[in-house]
Amino acid sequence: MSLIWGATWIATKAGIAAVPPFFFGAARYVLVSAVLVFVVRDLRAVFHGRALRLIATGMLVVVATWRHALALVLGIGGLVLLFSGKATMTGNTMELWGAAALVAGSLAYCLGSVLSRPLLDQITPLQLTAAQGLVGAIGLSVLSLIAEPVSGATFAALFTPKPLAGVLFLVICGTFIAYIIFLRLMRDWGAARAGLYSFVSPVVALILGAIVYGEPLTWREITGAAIMLLAAWIAIARKPITETPPA
Repeated sequence: MSLIWGATWIATKAGIAAVPPFFFGAARYVLVSAVLVFVVRDLRAVFHGRALRLIATGMLVVVATWRHALALVLGIGGLVLLFSGKATMTGNTMELWGAAALVAGSLAYCLGSVLSRPLLDQITPLQLTAAQGLVGAIGLSVLSLIAEPVSGATFAALFTPKPLAGVLFLVICGTFIAYIIFLRLMRDWGAARAGLYSFVSPVVALILGAIVYGEPLTWREITGAAIMLLAAWIAIARKPITETPPA
């Protein structure tokens, strides 16, 4: 899952280089919804009695032990170190809005993940993916039409090789495969442990960015990546089970 979602940053970069970001995201979820509406039978029954929760989690899409607390601190530290050399903000208003949007988006996604877990006791991961994908398709389409200059040329640009390959990768791998894996992990592991992918996928994105786009790797990025992987390992490592001697 972390390998796939790390690669989605490369696919997204290829897409938004040609078309506006809301439009690119909307195209992804429209295609996802078009497929899942036929795969998931009776989607109306999925929304029945839980529509508000599905809409909320779709729009949004203190750990107890010392190991998880240490992992969280290490992971955040590694993330800061990982991107500190790339932070070249000049105080421009759009840059500040962009940074604020990243923080708000991360918080919203975390909240959506936590709220999604109880739904998995009632519906399957595939049904939840279908419902949230439909909400995302509608929401992003509206945002794109309001905020972006969408025209016939925009649709034509989406069907050029790189953006089309990017959106298909996001649909097939980033949604159908990785997101269903994530929902299963969240159901079985809980939101805190399943969310540790966010410590691994940036490392994958960093490596692929260097390979595909020739982005530079310095000691900051390498050290930050190592710290984040260490944090993920600490959080998911289980203590060995000690056998109780017979009475």
